[in-house]
Order: sequence, then C-alpha cells, then structure tokens
Amino acid sequence: MTIRRKLDITLLALIAVFLAAGVLSLWTVGKNAEETRRYAWMREQSQFTADVRTHIYQRLARPVEPLGLTAHQPDSPQPVLDDLTVQINLAVSERERELWQAVHACVDELASAQASEAADASAVQAIVQRAEKHLRELRDYYDLDQYQSIARTARASLMAQVAISVAALLTVVLLIVQMVVVRKWLVAPIEVLKNSAETIGKGRLDHRVPLAGNDELAQLARSIDTMARNLAQHQTALLAARELSALGELCANVAHGLKNPLAALKTTAQLAERQAANSSELAGLIHEMTQQVDRLNQRIVRLFEFSRPLELRPSSTSFRDLAAAAQAQAAPSLRSRGLTLQIDDRTRDRTWRLDVDQLGQALAEL
Repeated sequence: MTIRRKLDITLLALIAVFLAAGVLSLWTVGKNAEETRRYAWMREQSQFTADVRTHIYQRLARPVEPLGLTAHQPDSPQPVLDDLTVQINLAVSERERELWQAVHACVDELASAQASEAADASAVQAIVQRAEKHLRELRDYYDLDQYQSIARTARASLMAQVAISVAALLTVVLLIVQMVVVRKWLVAPIEVLKNSAETIGKGRLDHRVPLAGNDELAQLARSIDTMARNLAQHQTALLAARELSALGELCANVAHGLKNPLAALKTTAQLAERQAANSSELAGLIHEMTQQVDRLNQRIVRLFEFSRPLELRPSSTSFRDLAAAAQAQAAPSLRSRGLTLQIDDRTRDRTWRLDVDQLGQALAEL
C-alpha cells in the first residue's frame, strides 16, 4: 500500500469521526426540540384539565338556568364540549381518548342535570366527583408524560455529551496515530534516505538503502540503489579508461622515443646494403636488418594508434579483398620465412561491412 493511500485512510477515519459526531449532535438537537414541543403541549393539556375543572365548579356555583337558554349563549356549556371533542380527536393514546370521552360525558350529564328541575343534588355531586376523578387521572397522565419527556431530553443530551466526548477522544487518538504513522511512514524513511545518500556521496557505492516495501519511498530507495550500481559501473569503466589513457600516453612517448633512432638505423642499413652489394651474404643480412627495422617501425605506428581512440571505417568488402589486405600486411614476415599465402574463397562473392585495414591487420598478426 502506498503512503498516499495510508494517509488518505487515516484522514478519512478522522473525517468520519467528525461527521458521526455532527450527525449525532444534529439528531440530539432535533430530539430536544421535539421533546420540548411535546413538553409544552402536555403542559397545555394539563392546564386545560384545570380549566375544565374550574368550568365545572363555576357551573355548580351558578343558579340553575331556565330551560329556554340556547347553546350559543355565553354561559352555555357548548364551547367546553366542543373543546373536549377536539381533545378527544387529538388524543395520542387510547387511554387518553377514553378519559377525555368520560370527561365529555360528565360535562354533558352535568349540563343535563342542571337543566332538569328534578335533578338531585347528590346525583350532581356524583357527576362532579366522577369528572374530577377523570380530570385528575388526565393530569397525572400528562404530568407523567412531561416527566418522561424531560427524562428523554436528558438522555438525548447525555448521549450528545457522550458522543461529543468520544468524538473528541477519538480525534485526539487519531491525531496521535497520524503523528505516529507520519513519523513511521515519512520521517524515518526520509532520514534513512538522507543517511544513505550521504554515505553514497562519500564514495561508498556498494552501500544499499535499507528500505523495503512497495510504497513511494521504497521505490525511491530502489532507484537510489540502481543509481549507485550504475555509478559503480561507470566509475570502474572510467578508471579503466583512465588507465588506458595513461597507457596510451606512455605508448606514444615510447614510440616517439624509438621512431627517430629506428629511422637512423634504417638509413644506415640501406646505405650499408648498397655498399655491400659485392657480398651477397652480407647484403642479405643487412636486408634482413632493414626488414626488422620496418617491422619495429610498424609496431611503433601501432603504438601511436593505441594512444588515439580507435576509429573504424567500415565499407562493403568481400572475403577476397580482406584476405588480400591481410596478405599484403603479412608479406614481409612471410617472405622472411619463405612462405606463400594462398587464398581459397568459398563465400560466393558475399560482402560484409567492416574496416578492411583493421581486420586485415588482425588476421596478419594471427
């Protein structure tokens, strides 16, 4: 796995922690808002039970109304009955609906009993007690729901606090992990690369970077190792070239020092050969001396060539041309030994691109 991928994973983990904490915080805010609205609604409902109770006792405190009163008059129980009908329709649970229906029935019975001349005070009192009992149960129901709403709000707030605390702790942990992995994946390998580069820079081209793996820094380490090997090879080649250059310079100096004496020897031998024309044996010896001087001169010429870079001049050449060039260069040595060279060409006039002089010289040496 590459270093970039590792750092991306740790960064994504850090972002995921922040997002999770943010989402949970938003959920907590929404939950608190919902419970706050529910709490306010239950308080209104609890207050409404008190209003209904007050209305009932106000009805008891008023004198009995004549039967001719209509429902839309201000002191009619119809507005309260309408509100109770709304409460029945808005009830959330079945128990709440049953209690409001019972209160509605009590208020309706109370109105009917007060409208009746034959109404018994004990019956009216029983209706009031029954209504008051239902209203008390409703108030207890709403108070309990308010308490539960407060408890749910507290739990949601506690969850939010725990989530934020855990997110903060995870953030610190992930930051520490990030620092550790950055130290392990970046800082330490870079220090190793720095030390290895300094070691290689001091000339220790056999040093290898001690990093393994497939990440970017490991690949860089392998590239540095390859560079060190190539530098070692080039350094070896450079030393060999330097040695050859020194040897070539030495050969040039030696050749230059021998060429003039050989030229004087050849001139003297040629003069002596002409003067010894009457003695064939002496003339042959002097002629052999002249040939040996020529051979030494050719060696000197080759020493000069060794001191200069070799330049090949390839051309399209047949085997017969190559053999003729070799025969021409080897002719003095062959004549001195009484040998002849015969050319047996079986190449059917094939040609090659080569330097006739250089290869002919190599064949003549052989």
